[in-house]
Amino acid sequence: FAGCSRRATPGSRRVQAGRAKSRGSELPPTNPSPASLSRGGRLRACQAASAFSLLASLPVRAPTATPRRAAAVPSPPVRRANRVDYIWSKPGVSASWASCASCFAQPGVDVAPPAAAAAAAGGGGGGRETSLAKPCLASPCLCSRRGRVALEAAAVASGSHDALPAENGVCQPPAGRKGGLQNHWRRSEGQQFLIYQWKICHHSKHRYISGKLRIWDTTQKEHLLKYEYQPFAGKIKDIAWTEDSKRIAAVGEGREKFGAVFLWDTGSSVGELAGHNKVINTVDIKQTRPYRLATGSDDNCAAFFEGPPFKFQFTISDHNRFVNCVRFSPDGNRLATASADGQIIIYDGKTGEKIDALGGNKAHDGGIYAISWSPDGHCLLSASGDKTAKIWDVGAQSVVTTFKMGSDVLDQQLGCLWQKDHLLTLSLSGYINYLDKNNPNKPLRIIKGHSKSIQCLTVHKNGGKSYIYSGSHDGHINYWDSETGENDGFGGKGHTNLVSRMAVDDFEQLVSCSMDDTVRYTSLNKKEYSQDVIKMDVQPKCVAVGPGGYAVVICIGEIILMKDKKKCLAIDNPGFEPEAVAVHPGGGTAAVGGTDGKVHLYAIHGTSLKSEEKVLEAKGPVTDLAYSPDGAFLAVTDANKVVTVFSVADDYGEHNVFYGHHAKIVCVAWSPDNEHFATGGMDMLVNVWTLNDPETRVKIPDAHRLHHISGLAWLDENTLVTTSHDASVKEWSISYK
Repeated sequence: FAGCSRRATPGSRRVQAGRAKSRGSELPPTNPSPASLSRGGRLRACQAASAFSLLASLPVRAPTATPRRAAAVPSPPVRRANRVDYIWSKPGVSASWASCASCFAQPGVDVAPPAAAAAAAGGGGGGRETSLAKPCLASPCLCSRRGRVALEAAAVASGSHDALPAENGVCQPPAGRKGGLQNHWRRSEGQQFLIYQWKICHHSKHRYISGKLRIWDTTQKEHLLKYEYQPFAGKIKDIAWTEDSKRIAAVGEGREKFGAVFLWDTGSSVGELAGHNKVINTVDIKQTRPYRLATGSDDNCAAFFEGPPFKFQFTISDHNRFVNCVRFSPDGNRLATASADGQIIIYDGKTGEKIDALGGNKAHDGGIYAISWSPDGHCLLSASGDKTAKIWDVGAQSVVTTFKMGSDVLDQQLGCLWQKDHLLTLSLSGYINYLDKNNPNKPLRIIKGHSKSIQCLTVHKNGGKSYIYSGSHDGHINYWDSETGENDGFGGKGHTNLVSRMAVDDFEQLVSCSMDDTVRYTSLNKKEYSQDVIKMDVQPKCVAVGPGGYAVVICIGEIILMKDKKKCLAIDNPGFEPEAVAVHPGGGTAAVGGTDGKVHLYAIHGTSLKSEEKVLEAKGPVTDLAYSPDGAFLAVTDANKVVTVFSVADDYGEHNVFYGHHAKIVCVAWSPDNEHFATGGMDMLVNVWTLNDPETRVKIPDAHRLHHISGLAWLDENTLVTTSHDASVKEWSISYK
């Protein structure tokens, strides 16, 4: 295998040649016990000094994505404190190790494993599905998207390296261990040839948190990335600028430190944020000279700093719960702190001396998560977990207005902003509320959307308007006005898990299937979930509707025919794993795509579903398929990045084959003109193809940056709608030359 090195991020530590010390790591034991050695014979143990001397003398090689030689011969590893980077190579197999900011490796990898190595590794990483044909921010990461926490080897060594303790290409760490060293020995010589240092981290719900701070240029039409910093090893929770936009303070969940202050263009430190022994939740800088800086932490304290360079002055210990927010008034004369104990305390902005507490001992009945000053500095807006927001007269220390946001748990207020004449709060539901001071019982406007990844969408004209319907990972279905972008969710209780697929039938009902093992019928006119729920025996993956009240549901290992909201027939174990389904617009035929790389045709007769002898060959495992609106063609996408179009009139003969994606294609949708169709893939690319000319296409690269395309639909012949795991819905105007 060939070595791979990458530039260390700020704050990372190197193990230098000739030095045996590094934080969190030690050299391997000098004399391993015979029981720990391979059964190939008695092995000679290496002395620690010899092993380290050999390691330190090894050269560093440049990154490469291809094998340097055909045989599996080791070249030197590049050792880092908390990181070891490799590219494994053997005939036909190549892979890379990457790591995330909180565990073991460096995002921004310039190499990515091919399909063979990926299959050995057990999938992509970084907490999201990623293209194996194109590098991504964290592919492959130590923590796979299946939630497996393991040290990823990505390929099984062969020959003299069969001592590698791998299972399906993945090194499994010992149970209960959080870190350590792993030594590999060459049987024939009894010599150590590899030393791995590993550390386990857990990703919450497969989320990848880089801990980086990025500064973007906002003066140009395209916002370019100017600088990128990693001020400390962990999640950033709050940032603040000085009034001259030259200095930045960042705080959060670090390890050795919880905050940093530095120059925006060089990253040079302009102070030290000491004084806390737990996570720092909030930071703010006085916007007038002389500068002052304040922080709030989980240690129930706030801290006061003077600068620059900013130096710790004293601790504020007036709260008895977490300090969630600190904010200086615009003129710098006052400092307000808000805590989980329900108190808001006002201090002198220059000296930090306590003035008084708003509302006495309790400003809110619940914890306070955010505060924001009015532009004139006379009033303060607060947001609380008691489901209210309040405007305070700071001088009089009294409440001016109380906004009651609801009674549901999701109505808790987590954030607020007072921007000129606009007062905004953020609810736990993810909704953004525009408050009306003259009518505190009803917001002026509520901006709604998905707070989780969107998995599918469909479109439908209802009452002369075109609406977009989107389903997300948390089971929510939203409907969007395609002209204004305003959206809302259906009322009542709906799905409780990921919505896999949706379609609208002839009776203006939205038919949706979900990972909660149900198929649900929802009236588009009532905009409320109904009780028309059909329970599936196994998890449904896809649903397609046809005329006459028919619906075909694809479940794991099962095909189900439904009519008028009832199960008619279930085909268990059809002989292949079904993945996607499409029903011919004229009815009578259902096309089912499978992971076997074939499309199986079924005839719909009454309440029966009979397999036809005709089987269509795709170019790989089928991921999606769709009939053209006129029913003349069937487009099939596959995991091998190919689109195959079959002509229905020619007995499903192959009409054209389309190439152009760089990773697995996820979805396909036909334009109403029957001459164009769109495909979206894991490569974040949307292609709009011309049916009779595979060489002509409209490309939309990076349609959803850093996230693959999860759904497509057409509003009209020139308007395409896309969605992705970035929880956004986008409309595109398509023009053809």
